[in-house]
Amino acid sequence: MIIPHSRPTISEEDVSNVVNNLRSGLVAYGDEVSRFEQDLSEYIGVRGGVATNSGTNALYFALKALDIGPGDEIIIPSYVCVSVLHSVKYVGASPVFADIEGGGYNIDARFVAQRITSKTKAIIVPHLFGAAADLDRLSRFGIPIIEDCAQAIGAEYKGRRLGSHGLLSTFSFKATKLITTGHGGMVVTNSTEMLQKLRQFLKYDQLEKYLISYNCQLTDFQAAMGRSQLRQLGNFIERRRQISEIYSELFKGIGYQVQHNNNSIFFRYVVEVDDSDRYVSSMKSYGICCEKPVFRLLTQYLHSKEELPNAERAMQKTISIPIYPSLSQDEIMHVCDAIEKVWGRREWRG
Repeated sequence: MIIPHSRPTISEEDVSNVVNNLRSGLVAYGDEVSRFEQDLSEYIGVRGGVATNSGTNALYFALKALDIGPGDEIIIPSYVCVSVLHSVKYVGASPVFADIEGGGYNIDARFVAQRITSKTKAIIVPHLFGAAADLDRLSRFGIPIIEDCAQAIGAEYKGRRLGSHGLLSTFSFKATKLITTGHGGMVVTNSTEMLQKLRQFLKYDQLEKYLISYNCQLTDFQAAMGRSQLRQLGNFIERRRQISEIYSELFKGIGYQVQHNNNSIFFRYVVEVDDSDRYVSSMKSYGICCEKPVFRLLTQYLHSKEELPNAERAMQKTISIPIYPSLSQDEIMHVCDAIEKVWGRREWRG
């Protein structure tokens, strides 16, 4: 038995919706995309959204909507997917790196406060692994917040869904994410001005006057799948939480303390260990693919000498265990058996 680290959950409803769209012949950017934009915006609780062909481009267009460019600074965490850095570089702005919280994995507002300058134009706030960042403290700086909800669609902060707190918020629908369209993304906002700018960026043809725009739309058949996936999101989240409870009870039983935010929707189930590479190798010997949840610190890519101790701790110690709705009960039990052997008995293999 081989259990992958991530796997999309594709239902017969998803397949049927995509097939129906393909048979309609209307497969490019059209009505189905518009419906998906409306569905997601209503779900999040915002005025509207604009779908894109990737989550990375969603972040890029969010920055462009704020007229950010060369000479501007964007504060971002170092412990996050490299797509965040890509988006900042795309607009020619300078990334300013912040550390993460000591007891978690989200950007630390106290560290952000030390990084703000007259050039700071936005803070990108990823809600890592499905848990909300401290949006109240971050919003007090009076700097536009872009929520990166790539790993947290459906999660909440103080009674409102993530994605409804920032000036702009972005989502990713890559195959590994909570809902998928294969590839894809979306920017949502409550600002009429921001929506107008975003739609202008994606209006690629039939313009009254020439404006630079981008051929980065989502397709209708992807949107058909996205709408179907969104209708199942509540069940997806509930299943992730059920699996997390099984894992947490197991770790508790073998005397290993795992700390998680109770409001998390568990995009990842992350555990800290003394030697993450060795644990990954040992789990692999049982046919279970675990991974370091962040491949490399962004400061490492840019050869920065900044000291970010919490990000460095997370980089060295974290391991992510398979958790997704399509895990069967047999697969969950197989993962649990391996956890008990690797963590409980410290049995090293590989």
